[in-house]
Amino acid sequence: MKKILIYLIVFLTACAPAFADEGYFSSTSDNGLTGIFETPTARIMDENTFRVFYSQAKPYRNYGAAVSLYGRLELSGRFTEIMGDNMSERDDEYWAGYGNYKDKFVAAKFRLRKESKYLPEISLGVSDPHGTKLYGAQYFVMSKQLYPFDFSFGMGLGRLGEKQFTEYSKTDIAKNMINPKEYIENGKPFFNINFRPNKKFVLLYEYNPVDYEKNTNDPAVKKGLVSSDSPHSFGVRYFVGKNMYLTGSYQRGNTYAFGVTMPFDIGKPMVPIYNPKPFFTDEKKQSGDDYFKIREALYGAGFDHYSVVIEGNTAYIDFQNNRFFFEYDALKMLVDSVSSINPSVENYVFTVSSSGTQIYHFRMDKELMNLYAAKKITFDEMYDYMYVRTDYLDLQVLKGVKKYNARPHSYGIYPNLNFYINDPSGFFKGAMGVRAWTGYELTDNLMAVGGLAYYPVNSISTVNETGQDAVRSDLADYTDNKMILDMALLDYKDRIRNTDIFMNVEAGILEIQYTGVNAETAVPFFNNNLLLGLSGSYVRKRDSEDIIRLNENDPYYTAFVKGRVHFKKIKTYVDVDAGRFLAGDVGARVKITKKINDVELSIWATKTKTSGFDSEYNKGYTDKGIMFTIPLRVFSGKDSRAVYSQKFVPWTRDVGVQVSEFTSLFNFIDRNYQK
Repeated sequence: MKKILIYLIVFLTACAPAFADEGYFSSTSDNGLTGIFETPTARIMDENTFRVFYSQAKPYRNYGAAVSLYGRLELSGRFTEIMGDNMSERDDEYWAGYGNYKDKFVAAKFRLRKESKYLPEISLGVSDPHGTKLYGAQYFVMSKQLYPFDFSFGMGLGRLGEKQFTEYSKTDIAKNMINPKEYIENGKPFFNINFRPNKKFVLLYEYNPVDYEKNTNDPAVKKGLVSSDSPHSFGVRYFVGKNMYLTGSYQRGNTYAFGVTMPFDIGKPMVPIYNPKPFFTDEKKQSGDDYFKIREALYGAGFDHYSVVIEGNTAYIDFQNNRFFFEYDALKMLVDSVSSINPSVENYVFTVSSSGTQIYHFRMDKELMNLYAAKKITFDEMYDYMYVRTDYLDLQVLKGVKKYNARPHSYGIYPNLNFYINDPSGFFKGAMGVRAWTGYELTDNLMAVGGLAYYPVNSISTVNETGQDAVRSDLADYTDNKMILDMALLDYKDRIRNTDIFMNVEAGILEIQYTGVNAETAVPFFNNNLLLGLSGSYVRKRDSEDIIRLNENDPYYTAFVKGRVHFKKIKTYVDVDAGRFLAGDVGARVKITKKINDVELSIWATKTKTSGFDSEYNKGYTDKGIMFTIPLRVFSGKDSRAVYSQKFVPWTRDVGVQVSEFTSLFNFIDRNYQK
């Protein structure tokens, strides 16, 4: 075998192949990362793509999702279900509704170098490094293309090697990434081939080193459900279209398998977004009333809450952007609208607000707009001369001036899906329905907000016993109704005059479980690359049976020092919340968010001191979760500031719990702040 690998290395690195697009060979393995069945390749998906997958090779059934980020990284999460290992056989009461045994699994692959003419692509990867580690492995792998073939070979540890992955500690796993000795002593080689003669079909082969019988911690092995008669596996993939491909295979010398995968580009609008420029009649264009023209321009551009004062040759204007998702698009529409109706005013001073809170300001002059209208400069060039700034501009001339197109009402309605997994009473629990909220502006800075959720489909329940100190693990007691009042509060936002200090206070029914007060303050620094703040909550728990009444438990409080650091070149930011969480556990939450087009993908982990919990279920637990936020504009074909967020979080633990916010001040600043 070693001689074969040496010959392969010499052959593949000496070839000067014709290249196909890398995405030609980036289809999924059974764990979600790019590969064949059990073995990976060095390839990764195209950057900013996402896929969901399902595969079945008895006794294993795998389903999950994967994403490609930064041009070098693939991440995947999956569930492995063992068919034939029903949990009710272990405990008739506790696991009765759970079904087959299931294991959670995360994996990552990092590309060290991209393929060149003579040298292969090289990647490192790790699978299931945390938790049970039942299907854990780590590896390095090289891939070289000789189109229409793509050859890959590598060395693996854990499931792909001689030792079970559970024998490696977290420190061992980290060291093994740069420890050739461990690969020599306990590693095994693997090899696979993609042959893609055309766009529709790929023929697959892998040499699979997994010794299933030696993985004695695997429940499938314990029950005698899996065996291997051969290390050779074969298959074929058929590409139904851009967003779906099917896989059929014969694995381990004794098992027929199949799978379906659906890849997508992240954040690309399903319907092209069209923002038509406002049209003005000749009568309006020829009007000699500049005040009238500017109001028409703001109205035609779709802005709210605007006020206008003209003194001499200068117009002072304040407005809100409640239409455009990106502030850049809002400013472009503003310039298009004003230059189209062409007032005679020579200079303009604009302040832009949100919820009555000044965000930024900028200036324009007529000469510059005329150059833009004549297409002698681009909007990007004009933007550089607008001097967009975020220091507080105190325009006394606009104090008390009437606001036009001021809509005191706002509302939102959207589908709401609450997913909860891995409760012993049933693996998948959830509630599906709609959520609606409405707000009424009492003043420029103060809004009254109410929200209802209606769940015609609701299967949330648990068999776990919760104690008197439960802060989130008793959520099932609050969600067994179809109609839920989950918000009724006052929300106040403001910016302290002549400073960069923002503040937010919200009081009332804050969420489904808690009533009280949230307070937060935040300050941006260094061109908005750093935000620092303080936040806290003082709440009482709501009665699970009476939507208005509070229970008799003592009040709860939280207190945090907060920070957000932006890495704008890679469109990523990191949040850290350090302090006291709702159950009294002290620690920190770290959340990493990647922006892809209009979409945000987040993952977080919370580490706190859990010795104060009575329940062993909470002690030593690390709270983890993922979330994605999608602007509704990607579905509608027209611009909007509305977004839809979906979290996938545990709910049967009480570690690292925070009270829900109607306004996240960091997000409020980020969304509107321009520097």
